[in-house]
Amino acid sequence: MGVLSVAKPENDVIMIDAPEPETATDGAGAVEAIAPEPAPDSVYYSPSTGGFYHDVVHGTAMPDDAIEIGHDAHRDLIAAQGMGKMIVPGKDGAPVAVERPPLSPEQRAAQTGRFRDAALRDTAWRVAEDEPDREVWIAYRAAVRAVDLIDPVWPDTPAA
Repeated sequence: MGVLSVAKPENDVIMIDAPEPETATDGAGAVEAIAPEPAPDSVYYSPSTGGFYHDVVHGTAMPDDAIEIGHDAHRDLIAAQGMGKMIVPGKDGAPVAVERPPLSPEQRAAQTGRFRDAALRDTAWRVAEDEPDREVWIAYRAAVRAVDLIDPVWPDTPAA
């Protein structure tokens, strides 16, 4: 194994193992590097599963409806997903990034309830008998419990 240096943005260098290039000799003893065959390397999308597949990883174990989309399209879709969009099959089955639909009132209430419960869990220790500012935290926790689940207006968190 050889060593391949990869520069990271912070100018750090990491070392990873890489195979030595194959070589061959001609009849006169000259050594020549043989370029390895590029590995098959394609990205696919399946409309039926909504998933991405990589031929190096999945081989032939992909859904029958998998469509080759390529690395650039995959990168762009993942970037869009990171910006809050969702990936869905388009009319032709190819993936497209679209805005997420708004939450239903029930979904919004459930989400707000999870945030409320987390805020209460994270501040429970603040109301212990020997905790300074205990009364301030008791009032804050009461205000958190009173938050409307559909149209929440959160109280300001007391200074720690």
